[in-house]
Amino acid sequence: MADRDEVVEGTKDVVVWWLENRQREKFEKIQHATFNPNPFLLPVVASLHGADSVEELGEILLAGHLVSGHNTGFGKLFDEKLLPRVFGTIKLSKAYRKDTPPFSQSAFNDIDHIVRRVGYDDLLSLKASKWTINLGGAKDLNRSFEQIRGHHMRPYPGRYGEIAVGVLYGQDLTDKYQVLRGETQRQRDMHDVIDLTDTVNVYPGRAFWTWLNDGESGTQDWVMEGVLAATEAFADSARQKRLIRELVEGSESLSSLAGASVPFDWNRMLREVNG
Repeated sequence: MADRDEVVEGTKDVVVWWLENRQREKFEKIQHATFNPNPFLLPVVASLHGADSVEELGEILLAGHLVSGHNTGFGKLFDEKLLPRVFGTIKLSKAYRKDTPPFSQSAFNDIDHIVRRVGYDDLLSLKASKWTINLGGAKDLNRSFEQIRGHHMRPYPGRYGEIAVGVLYGQDLTDKYQVLRGETQRQRDMHDVIDLTDTVNVYPGRAFWTWLNDGESGTQDWVMEGVLAATEAFADSARQKRLIRELVEGSESLSSLAGASVPFDWNRMLREVNG
């Protein structure tokens, strides 16, 4: 089990690394040509969000431009860096799968981590939220988990403890997480899935972090403490405002607003973009 200091400091280190890398790659090296907001939409965005300066408008637009990538990148950070470095899991990377039987077999494609326990290993399939899987995905997971149970768990009792589906955030999951376990006879009849309730467990939100760290219920709070420490160490509002200003000035749609004050001259901006 990782203690509080290990979790907080480890989380802080990986999140600071990610923030610095993200700023460098997405703010400092951003291609202005890829950031070209719709001139007809800009006054609507400014009105909806109460933006009364070009900096505020730029922040809103930049967030919309980048936030999807932030979400994906942060999920990869937890999967590829945080869990292995802070909690000692083994990430089933492409190289690891290739060199370590039986994980090269297709049945293990949906297993993301090996979680070491005393005397055995648990298998972890990591999901971001309740919306991460649809019905087809749930049925595919049921089939692959059944193969693992039939070919690698039952013939070798004691090697593996359970297959865990860990959900990073959220509590009220969709019924797709029930389907992947084949929880009810109705699901099994409707969706042609197998009853895996003796092998597969789903852990959402706090329950996941508690399970991951050997039953320590405060683990998610320690992770958040590390995230907040990272943001405090990284914070440089003056630099971020400068980067946003440079982005605004380099954007075809926003350059005419640079240095402007409310009310913005939306018609001038439209003419500069559209002629």
